[in-house]
Amino acid sequence: MIGSKMGGARLQTDIPTLLAHYRSGRLKLDELVSGCYVLEDINKAIDSVKRGEALRNVIVFSGEGA
Repeated sequence: MIGSKMGGARLQTDIPTLLAHYRSGRLKLDELVSGCYVLEDINKAIDSVKRGEALRNVIVFSGEGA
């Protein structure tokens, strides 16, 4: 993560702390994501939410997706 829009995060300290919690299993994030899609498949991701098949999808910009 490079940054955050809105909110009161202190990125220099908050991101490493959150990452440590995630890696240790204390912060459950995987359960919040229904699917991962590459940018080229963004319409599929949106359609899956519209059909009620997914609640939250992640768009991966690096080419590493579903």
